Amino acid sequence: MLSTRRVRGFTMIELMVGIAVVAILFALGLPSMGALLQNNKLGSSAKSYMQGIQIARTEAIRLNTMTEFVLTATPIGPGIATAAAPAVGGPHWVARAASGASWNLIEAKSAADGSGQVGANSVQVNATAGSIAFNGFGVPIAGAAFSITVTNPAGGACVTAGGAMRCQQIRVRPGGQVFLCDPAVAATDNRACPP
Repeated sequence: MLSTRRVRGFTMIELMVGIAVVAILFALGLPSMGALLQNNKLGSSAKSYMQGIQIARTEAIRLNTMTEFVLTATPIGPGIATAAAPAVGGPHWVARAASGASWNLIEAKSAADGSGQVGANSVQVNATAGSIAFNGFGVPIAGAAFSITVTNPAGGACVTAGGAMRCQQIRVRPGGQVFLCDPAVAATDNRACPP
């Protein structure tokens, strides 16, 4: 005698409960995902500014000439090597090498990530100076420390101000060492900003 097995599926109520649970978990994770994306945007932008400084320093040593890393509000375009006016909050950056009385372009980015997007929804910077120049030894010409603080107002306030953003700092020591640090971590953490 053949027996027939009943094939059971899910009832409509079981499906609705499953979908509701998934939706609740998704809704709980969404704010964290937004903060994670904004922090990643901030981190990649900070690395781009740091890379620009390192390019200027490396080219100073390679060419044995003065180079300069410039934060600028001047839009990137033809002649930017000479036209870039230093601005402590400039969203764009230019690495340029001295050539007589003018400058040769090494590299430039429109906004930190090259997207050209600036404004309220973009990463913002604040530097101790609008530019830093390196001599042929890769040492800052002014001899003073230089730093850039990178923030992301679109994502919220920095952790140091009670927010959720992991704001970053790029620092150049008087000897020319360039490093990225997080001002919100404890001094014992290897990501901490040294005094």
